[in-house]
Amino acid sequence: MRNNRRNTGKSFAVVLLAVLFLEAMGMMGHPADVFAQGGPPMITDDPGTPGTGHWENNFAFALDNTPSEHLYETPIVDLNYGWGSRVQLKLEVPWVVVKTPGEKAVTGLANIDPGIKIRFLDEDSFGVDVATYPSYRFNYTNISSILFGNQFFLPLEVARTFGNVQLDAEVGIDFIVDQPGQWNYGVVGGYNSSSAFQWLAELHATSQTGTATEVMANIGCHSKITDALYFIGSAGKNLTPSSYNEYVAYLGLQVLVE
Repeated sequence: MRNNRRNTGKSFAVVLLAVLFLEAMGMMGHPADVFAQGGPPMITDDPGTPGTGHWENNFAFALDNTPSEHLYETPIVDLNYGWGSRVQLKLEVPWVVVKTPGEKAVTGLANIDPGIKIRFLDEDSFGVDVATYPSYRFNYTNISSILFGNQFFLPLEVARTFGNVQLDAEVGIDFIVDQPGQWNYGVVGGYNSSSAFQWLAELHATSQTGTATEVMANIGCHSKITDALYFIGSAGKNLTPSSYNEYVAYLGLQVLVE
């Protein structure tokens, strides 16, 4: 969920760092594979699609820790289907738990997010992958702290590969009912340190009229378990002075079905 915060507690950071450490020590050997650098577990998306008739499904647990509120998405169900080689259909549904110090936890179904990604340029032919990924977020929650109203998100995504390094940039605007529009900017890089492990690093920013621009820094990874199963995880921190005590993370499994 792009505006409903996807984030973590300390235990998630520990798990992620343990996986990264094992990879750095060369203890995770798997067959060769190709990774996408954007999309879950990062905020910034990329132009890649699953392929004709293929499913790319993510099942994750995420938290958002700030001094005033703890938000858990448990679970996030993110279903993606390749409708042809250039089109991806998406449906994302999270169940959220919000805990404020001194108050009882509130739970409920959060915003339902269907979308369609269309890649209209391919790197093989044009030197870069370029796609758009419009989505409409239906507000289906009564939890006031994550209530944003219905939204239409319209981004443009560009990606290119340089050997073992993949770079992706995304810029888009959220049109929010009864609120000013919100711009989203993101840059994410992926480095294939082995045939089955990819490091990820990201800077993502949001800006809205009348509010300070917020910048989030993330690190993450993709790690192959089997041909059809991947561990995906990320952890990050808000770099904005007014939100400096916000820490984020995402921990999940990606399941591929052909």
